[in-house]
Amino acid sequence: MTYRMKISHWMGLSDRLDKLGIAYEFKPLRNDGFMYEKKNKDGISKFHIHSIEELDQTTDEMTFTHLLPKSSNFRDGLDAINLASIDAADWHTSCSGMDSSTLKTVSTLSEIFISLGLIRPTE
Repeated sequence: MTYRMKISHWMGLSDRLDKLGIAYEFKPLRNDGFMYEKKNKDGISKFHIHSIEELDQTTDEMTFTHLLPKSSNFRDGLDAINLASIDAADWHTSCSGMDSSTLKTVSTLSEIFISLGLIRPTE
């Protein structure tokens, strides 16, 4: 399951997140990014959402195949959660028990997805 976003919305996602205190960074020449609360100095290493997305050139949409929240080592093993397979309104609940910085990032991204009409993942 995935979330699909118009490329024009994806191009502005970083700015929207930034205005709400969330950084969205990519490693050069990679299709994965990291979203984390800017005020948390350990955000990029321990408290973030690891996103994996790719451009679907047939629809001109960005496809999020993985949205993996990490709260220190919470994501390891059986604790693995892929938000790309969960309704956006349920993301915060699905991450119950995670660090407040991770929860802030999850909630902020969820609010943006919902505002864009990206409520349920597609198959």
